[in-house]
Amino acid sequence: MNRNFANAENQENRTDLKNHLLDVLPPKMTAKEFYQSNHYPMLYLNSEEFEDRYELLEELLDSVDRFRFVKEEHYDLYEKIHLLIRRGYKGLAPTHPKYIDYMYSIAAGEKVPFPSGKTTAETAALVAFSGVGKTSSIERILSSCFDQVIKHSQSDFIDLQITYIKVDMHHDGSRSELLKRLLQEVDRLVINAGYPSPGYANSVTKANGENVTIARMVETVRTVFVRHHVGLFVIDEVQVLSSTTDHDRKHMIQLFDDLSNNLKIPHIKVGTTDSILLFSDRMRHQRRLGEIIELARITDHDEMEAFNEAFFVDIERSIKVSSVDDVINEFWVQSAGIPSTLLDLFRTCLKEIVPRNKTLTPELIGTIMKKHFGNQVPALQELRVKGTSQVIDFMTVEQMYKFESKTYIKSLKDAIKKQNPMGVAAQAHLDNIQRFENSQPLSKAEKEALKPLKKGLQEAVHNQSGSQTIEGGQ
Repeated sequence: MNRNFANAENQENRTDLKNHLLDVLPPKMTAKEFYQSNHYPMLYLNSEEFEDRYELLEELLDSVDRFRFVKEEHYDLYEKIHLLIRRGYKGLAPTHPKYIDYMYSIAAGEKVPFPSGKTTAETAALVAFSGVGKTSSIERILSSCFDQVIKHSQSDFIDLQITYIKVDMHHDGSRSELLKRLLQEVDRLVINAGYPSPGYANSVTKANGENVTIARMVETVRTVFVRHHVGLFVIDEVQVLSSTTDHDRKHMIQLFDDLSNNLKIPHIKVGTTDSILLFSDRMRHQRRLGEIIELARITDHDEMEAFNEAFFVDIERSIKVSSVDDVINEFWVQSAGIPSTLLDLFRTCLKEIVPRNKTLTPELIGTIMKKHFGNQVPALQELRVKGTSQVIDFMTVEQMYKFESKTYIKSLKDAIKKQNPMGVAAQAHLDNIQRFENSQPLSKAEKEALKPLKKGLQEAVHNQSGSQTIEGGQ
């Protein structure tokens, strides 16, 4: 792109220039088209064709991994992503002199306003229970519906366009690590496109290994994103902020504001439902989150029937089942409608029955659930009965906004008394208490009420009794 050429043309007021960044985006799919391109049913092979039962097991496990069930919320998420990217690119054409001047000014480190007049960028938040599939859903939609990197080779525009970037929040909620991950992802995409490494991530690291200041890193990210026409960035695992200090959390939330204001690029935050606690004052304000998109567990009868049609049809071709209806019902009961829990339980059942040619029964499913997923059973039981749980991860957005500290502490006391958790199960409760304490201000009385609970759980962590592991040896 030639800045001098653009100025020499004296085209400041032209409106007929093409917006190449916008024109290459795919048209929005209809709901039917989206379903057809993203839905992958479970495939059951004829067991009689396999002499080696382990070979059959591998094929079935691969089919479970490929399985994709499309819900209405998935299409809503796709529509939102499509809209965010398009609105992010809407404005002056990349060959317009004003935009070219803007790019060069940014590269020179100047603080100049965006030429189209945008003062900030749109944002959204994708939240869901742990296991509902927020990460896999957004990754699948991005990869299957949008080209991540586009090489432009028009006569008036030869450049590389990065449509979207997705990174995970660093486990300690570090701002510098998040910014560096954004730059590392641009490095990776540029290299994969066939170009030499631009070394953006290395540019924010000093010779002694330390990072440059956060302000300088933000400016570098701004320059790089503008240079490569980034249309959307996604930050996953936002809930890790709940385990950081209040000071660090506030700084990270401010960083999101700074990125939105400085980059003028739409972004999406992805996390568990309780992530909304981190971005609000007693859950009253959502400005920093933007529009909230929630992926719910499967509880609607019609939706369950559609899932059954996609996943369980022809199951008897591959395995022996005592009663298909009873087995299906047991999977729903045990998983409480959480897709990943159902699929993980199903995988574990396959490993148990296929090599030995055993019959799948509701009793066996229950036994396997307790053996391999015992740590989740109490929360899932309460979720089935009440529609919510004392575990913050299992609350909906609506329940989160109605959430009160006294309610949590009371339900926590009842749950600990009923469950008598030990080892990993006790640690899970401690982790949730820590997240709760970091999520909102507590009164002195509330803090005092939690102290004996925490002390008892800390002692229980070191008094493991029986198998209470989260993964259950998978």
